[in-house]
Amino acid sequence: LRQLLSDGGLYDRQGFYWKQIDKFVCVCAAAPPSGGRSALTPRFTRYFHMFCVPQPSEDTMIAIFEAIVQGFLNSLQFSDSVRKCGNIVVGSTIDVYKQLLERLLPTPSKFHYTFNL
Repeated sequence: LRQLLSDGGLYDRQGFYWKQIDKFVCVCAAAPPSGGRSALTPRFTRYFHMFCVPQPSEDTMIAIFEAIVQGFLNSLQFSDSVRKCGNIVVGSTIDVYKQLLERLLPTPSKFHYTFNL
């Protein structure tokens, strides 16, 4: 990737000839190094504008998901008893999510234990 970004192309692995790549856009996403993920090198990251999106607080997650669930329940005209359960479901789901983050930490052998919204 670094050669593609710096030189605008790459060498063919079989014929060893240069392949020019025109008009491409590279968009990347990364997570902090842990659980088997390596840090990105400065030689690679210099080609990108980087920004960090912090993990939302519990109150923010509740506000976002309650609005989504209540909007869904209201749009399909569920009964009041079902609509009242929407906030309970959101709270329970966020509790499960928080417990997953605490108990199932990523390791080099279990790098897939990465949970996000």
